[in-house]
Amino acid sequence: MIALGINLAASRRCANTFSEGEQLGHLLKRAFDSGDILLFKMIRNISQFSDLPETKEFLVASGPQIIKLVMSKRVNDDLKVELIGILSTIQLGDEWYDRLKNPAFMEFVSSNLSLGYVEDDLVLETVCLVAKMAENDKCLELITSIF
Repeated sequence: MIALGINLAASRRCANTFSEGEQLGHLLKRAFDSGDILLFKMIRNISQFSDLPETKEFLVASGPQIIKLVMSKRVNDDLKVELIGILSTIQLGDEWYDRLKNPAFMEFVSSNLSLGYVEDDLVLETVCLVAKMAENDKCLELITSIF
């Protein structure tokens, strides 16, 4: 059943429907409670394809919680791919700047960019995340001074 939801969420119209009301909030809560990779994959598709401002606003508000989970030691690489994929679709603005100044976050990003040590999918999603952070001028200056 979740496979159907994942595929439907890849449609703009369906992603918008999944985001209406409190459905996305319930879905995200269930994903956090269960740690189910497939639920996070569905949320990732919703974040990519929904064009509703409410969806983006909700995901921005959930950004710090997603960052906390992705940086925890209990997350495997497959879940990291989905979580970073969600993060790379939302604009956190100055929140990214604050994160970039955090040595633990920078170590997390750097470790995910180590070719040969992590999965290619994880490297790709981390590159997309860095690109999203670079959309903010302050972050771009900081990124170019670090890397």
